[in-house]
Formats: sequence, structure tokens, C-alpha cells
Amino acid sequence: MRQRRKSRFITFDEENGKVSLSVQAIEEFIGKISKGYPEIKHIEPKVFASKYKINVFAKIIYLSGHNIANFSDNFKRNIRSQLQHILGLERTINIQLSIDQVDEDKHEVFQDKVFQ
Repeated sequence: MRQRRKSRFITFDEENGKVSLSVQAIEEFIGKISKGYPEIKHIEPKVFASKYKINVFAKIIYLSGHNIANFSDNFKRNIRSQLQHILGLERTINIQLSIDQVDEDKHEVFQDKVFQ
């Protein structure tokens, strides 16, 4: 089932008026957070927002040599925490990761070789 983006913006009310945050800004923010993870070679986040929840789907090219279970738990927890912090709201945030490809970590390949 294909999910449509219900809104291109997340809008919430503040004391002094409404604030709108673009879905694209959130996707770019997730991309910047992912740069802090050496396990991620490439990420394509997609954000779908409604009034009560935010769904994040991320396609990832993953580098071998790292534990996927530990990475996914840590990454999802960090993304959820960061989004709740910048939004200042307690919306439900669902995060789904799809590891579409696993590449060799070039550093690990060279560490195992002995050059003569």
C-alpha cells in the first residue's frame, strides 16, 4: 500500500501564531544527522506527516563490519529524539529503515591485507 504525503508542511500553533516546518527540511535534517554514523554510506529519507503523527521511511546503503541491530536501534532512537526536540511536540514518530544494499567498508578491506 502506497502512502501519500498528506501535507508538505507540519503546522503547529504557538502563543504568537502558527509555525510551519516543511517536510523537505525534516528530510534534509535526517540526512545531516546520518553523516554522524560511519555505518551509513547513503540515505534517502522520506517523511510523511499528518496532524497526529510523523512517519519516516529511510532507504539506506549500509557499510559492512557493523552490527545492524545495534545501529538501527541507536539511529531510530536518535532521530526520534532529535525530531521531538526541534518540533517541541509530543507527536507519534514512527521510523522504518530499509537497508537496500550492504557495501564493503574499504577501511576494513585494507586492514586485513598485508602489503609486501
